[in-house]
Amino acid sequence: MSAFIPADIEAPGRYFADRFGNLVGLAGSMSLSKVHAELSATGLKPDVTATSAGAAKMITEAFLRARRSLVRAIAMSFIPMAGNPKDRLPTPERLHAHFQLTGVFAVKRPGNPQTHATAFEPYRQFYTARQRELEMKVRQLRSHIGAEISGISPQSAQLSTLDASLGEVLLPRTQELFAVIPKLLERRFGGGLDAHRRTLSKAPAASDLAQWIEPDGWIGLFCNDMRALLLAELEVRLQPVSGMIESLSETSAADHLLDQEKGPDCD
Repeated sequence: MSAFIPADIEAPGRYFADRFGNLVGLAGSMSLSKVHAELSATGLKPDVTATSAGAAKMITEAFLRARRSLVRAIAMSFIPMAGNPKDRLPTPERLHAHFQLTGVFAVKRPGNPQTHATAFEPYRQFYTARQRELEMKVRQLRSHIGAEISGISPQSAQLSTLDASLGEVLLPRTQELFAVIPKLLERRFGGGLDAHRRTLSKAPAASDLAQWIEPDGWIGLFCNDMRALLLAELEVRLQPVSGMIESLSETSAADHLLDQEKGPDCD
């Protein structure tokens, strides 16, 4: 995994305001400023039927179930013959046919970027399909959690509204950033292909590629890295939802403290 991490990464806390401003841009900053002003001027009313502690517990449990489901979906997608046939990892036969059809085997000179891109294409399709699924499912979960916590307190309702606006503003930029990952994977895959294709015969068969795809083969290990990256990407995508969930414990604690300060009702 360390091969994917640039060596010159700066500490994320430095120049945060400048970096955040670059992320959202002028139009996004104006949109967020407008939403913030509207929230400050509007008194939002919580759902009076919701109890903070009970609602927070139910919402947190729903989030954890959804997260486990997403993790399981990623793991299952790497199991042979699982999922949509169009989005599965290639079998040795399919990969062999792809290499033959696109001329990957015919290229003699290693290090050709176009050959790397062509050879990697089945894995690019697989990875980007997983990314699209994650984006769709996490956006749905984020919207659902936001709607649920809106009924707990005025502060939670404001947080939900602000989060929805921030999500829309940052969506193009996050899509752009996550799109870099398949490019890094392509580069890693190309290097592995150059290093191992010299072991092939002049007329490779699908059985030759089967050794590459075995769990301890270089493509099998490469797929382990892809799975780890998808799980890390999931955690990044879930950060805004996790932040809202963490705010629930703060709301419940504040309500509990307020009840203690009030003491028992006196007639």
